[in-house]
Amino acid sequence: MKKTKQEGYFVVGFPNSVMIAETDGPDIPAHLQNLSDHLNLDSSKSIFAPVLELARVRSKKGFLTGVVGVSHPAFMLHGNTIPSPQKAKDPQYIPGVIKGDMKVTDEAFYYHALGGLSGTPYDPLKDPETEYVIAGIPNQKLATIQDEVVINGFIPKRMECITLPLIPLVRRALKREAGDKRLVVMLELFGDSSLATMMTLDGEYAFRMIHGGDRTMCQAIKEENNLKDEDAARKLLYSETFDLSDMGSALIRPLLRELSSISGYYEVTKGQSIGYLYVPTLPPSQNWIVDLLAQSMGVEVLRIDPEWAASECGVKIGSSVKLDSRDARVPAVIALMGRL
Repeated sequence: MKKTKQEGYFVVGFPNSVMIAETDGPDIPAHLQNLSDHLNLDSSKSIFAPVLELARVRSKKGFLTGVVGVSHPAFMLHGNTIPSPQKAKDPQYIPGVIKGDMKVTDEAFYYHALGGLSGTPYDPLKDPETEYVIAGIPNQKLATIQDEVVINGFIPKRMECITLPLIPLVRRALKREAGDKRLVVMLELFGDSSLATMMTLDGEYAFRMIHGGDRTMCQAIKEENNLKDEDAARKLLYSETFDLSDMGSALIRPLLRELSSISGYYEVTKGQSIGYLYVPTLPPSQNWIVDLLAQSMGVEVLRIDPEWAASECGVKIGSSVKLDSRDARVPAVIALMGRL
């Protein structure tokens, strides 16, 4: 009897949207057959609700399985250089960093440590790199995210902080675009906060959670326009037709102030200038926010062509799939589906 080919699903949950990639199998690199985008502007609903709707259509069991990528403020990230190869081989070095530099006191803390250049799992017994990245999350918060995903009809075989697969792709894009050692800032906007990932071409990283996000902007819109609630303001912020250009500078001011401060400190520390900004969490209708931030910082927007990203990651694109080159979220989905 001929076996039916197994479908694969890769789901990426952004702060206000979810993208669902359907492939011809669970293998990585994947072969993309369909990519759907679902924007959620209702705070009472889960961003993963469209996954449940798809599961009811695609599966007799009422659920789908696959890989989940999440952009979420609960993740804690840290990158640095180990002083010497000898210390890198110490099994207690990374746990010491987590308790010391990251100030994690919760014993129920799930984490992975990766080599800064290779992105492979850090192993003190196998000649580890001295540049490293740690991504972790308290078990309780991880369980909350997993429960939300499962309740909405998706059984994850693997869950990833989407920042990690994006890092090597952004570094390659920076090298392709700039050709020198200018720094790039990757900014993930959440509600009241944002994660700024600053990186060099040679595997050095700094991660900073800063004040200011789309909720900060929504509160300003609500007050300026006398709106009844935050959801109404969010609909204006994410509208493709309502012009917020007059308010633009005021909307980004809190975020810009903190972003400029940490960027300036990182530039002085590294002796290099930040040249690019990349924001992988906003839909194309909000590209004006990214453009305004970049202009105010005196940098360029790093634009990652999804076709190039797919080629780099080994991801095949089906003939019927149209990738929006304006959508900075698409490379995040591709990074999750591929291998660098």
